[in-house]
Amino acid sequence: MKTKVYYETNVKLDLEVKKRVNVTETDVIIGDLVKFTITVTNLNDTVDATGVVVNDKLPTGLRFVSSNDTDNYDSSTGDWTVGKLNAGESKVLEIVAQVTTVNEITNTATLTSCRENDTNPDNNVSSVILTPHPYGVSLALTKEVSNETPLYGSQIDYTITVINLGAGSRTRTYE
Repeated sequence: MKTKVYYETNVKLDLEVKKRVNVTETDVIIGDLVKFTITVTNLNDTVDATGVVVNDKLPTGLRFVSSNDTDNYDSSTGDWTVGKLNAGESKVLEIVAQVTTVNEITNTATLTSCRENDTNPDNNVSSVILTPHPYGVSLALTKEVSNETPLYGSQIDYTITVINLGAGSRTRTYE
């Protein structure tokens, strides 16, 4: 008696990639550390995914500092080797990077490999956009005097006002 082996070729698998950042996208300045969280989820409730790889190569303007998965994330290529992702399972990668530019930065995570056929490619890419500022604040200074034509020896008062016109609020001391 011969045994027949059947393989299901029309498996409907859907992997989803989501990316977020721990800061308001417009409230970063050069030198800030930001943490990106990448989540890949197997949305199928019966089929495991294998050979899963997500790429998140940091773009120009971000310098790699660390990740929570040093065994499976290669910062030089951006490849995160997830491997097997059970039905309904999610895995998370956290990447800490330092902002090194004032130019707009788009950081994208993309599902690049899966042995099974992902039938919904629309949710395989996720991006965040950072818009750094040189110092995060833009200050306006005004100075007013109580009497613009004082007599010799009379008292005058100055009022100095500093207003932050920028997107960020920062407390920094520069000496």
